[in-house]
Amino acid sequence: MKSALYTLYFSLLALVFFSKIANWFLNFSQATNDLISTAMFCLIGVGYIFLNHHSFNKVWLRVFTTICGVYLIIMNFIPKDTLLYILSIASVVCPLILAKIFKSKGQKNTEMADSISR
Repeated sequence: MKSALYTLYFSLLALVFFSKIANWFLNFSQATNDLISTAMFCLIGVGYIFLNHHSFNKVWLRVFTTICGVYLIIMNFIPKDTLLYILSIASVVCPLILAKIFKSKGQKNTEMADSISR
């Protein structure tokens, strides 16, 4: 079941990615482009909520990533202004940066042991 959900999630991400690229060449209508963007941010939000929890050992990092994911989903359904765009960019980028900075020591040691054993 878990494998099927991962496959569905990444298939939807690939579909949205190819739709964004097709938009460059086919010039979809504004409504279609808005729908593709909404789907993209919702999928990123779902990924932050459900898929990133194994990346962090600290609870506050998991909570922060979940809040960013929820915001990315909600932001599509509220009126936009400059502050919300800044928060949207931060919600996309911050969990990625935190995942790189706070990579658990267990993961680092495991990677080092794997590279030594090869």
